[in-house]
Amino acid sequence: MTRGKDRLYVVLYAGGNRPVNMPGREDQYHWALLVGPKKEKKKSRAVLHHAQERLRETGIGTEFFYDRRDVPTGATYMSLVRVMIGKVENKDVLADTIKGVQIRNEDPEWNCVIWVKEALEALLLAGALGTNNAAWEKVRETVMWYMEKKKEEHRYDGQGGFDMDKPATFDMLKDKETIA
Repeated sequence: MTRGKDRLYVVLYAGGNRPVNMPGREDQYHWALLVGPKKEKKKSRAVLHHAQERLRETGIGTEFFYDRRDVPTGATYMSLVRVMIGKVENKDVLADTIKGVQIRNEDPEWNCVIWVKEALEALLLAGALGTNNAAWEKVRETVMWYMEKKKEEHRYDGQGGFDMDKPATFDMLKDKETIA
């Protein structure tokens, strides 16, 4: 058994001014997956995977595309919360599986939330995760609950005494908050 496996997180980012259409209001945020080290240090790096939206080349409307980038593990100015959902069993399978998740620009209802859902389902089928709690409904419910909890605690409005250099983090495997 390998110790110190990377962790897989679902991360919410500020969503901008796009319309909110999903019944649970999930699409008011930008959803992404983050793969980071078990033990984070000040200069630790992670890999962000997401379906990002951009203006079409025609200048009319937007489209999604897959984006993978190296990022710091600390909070960024747009990140809101992250929820750890599992341990990475195989990094190569994980990266290949995520990269292969279809972008469906032909479907006007499709978005980054659905991309994360489909990516998690594909990761479970591919066996890319070890110990995990990555079933979509539980993930969606926990992420939205945690986001509401952080808003109620005034993490983002300057009224709370939070270390904004550290991302608000909830661990679904331990069922507890690890960074307030």
